[in-house]
Amino acid sequence: MIEQKAVTADLLTELDRAGRRLGFESTVRNHVAARLVGLHPTDWLALDHLDASGPVPIGTLADALGLSRAAATALVDRLEAGGLVARRSTDDRRVVLVAPLDHRGAAYETMDAELRRAMAEHASSFRTRELQVVLRFMSGAADVLASTTRELRTAHSATAERPARR
Repeated sequence: MIEQKAVTADLLTELDRAGRRLGFESTVRNHVAARLVGLHPTDWLALDHLDASGPVPIGTLADALGLSRAAATALVDRLEAGGLVARRSTDDRRVVLVAPLDHRGAAYETMDAELRRAMAEHASSFRTRELQVVLRFMSGAADVLASTTRELRTAHSATAERPARR
């Protein structure tokens, strides 16, 4: 068995910087892509979430995006009017699912295809085992982000005062 060395503070700092840069570049790309197809960035984010998760109740979408139920309903109304999502009934009449539709238009498909091509090209420079480690790290990092986001929301909702905006 190979002994694993402790992670150094310098490596943790570099991982933090790379993660922040990846998050920043992803956010900027999503804002640009949303604008190019005529969507608000939050609407784009909702579609991305629905593409990954499949149909979900509006309340679940609201929670995922950190929106009120009313704001999420307005968002779904916009996306439905644009032909990007559909509401689906369930056996429980109190629950309505929001499902992504497959057609977002040529501009979206072109941007998505280009990103997938470029990422596949980048990935091809790594060995399969290396990519498996990267995948394990990224999946775990996403779980950490989700957990700490839930903690932030809980802490924020527990405080009566809101931070001052500057």
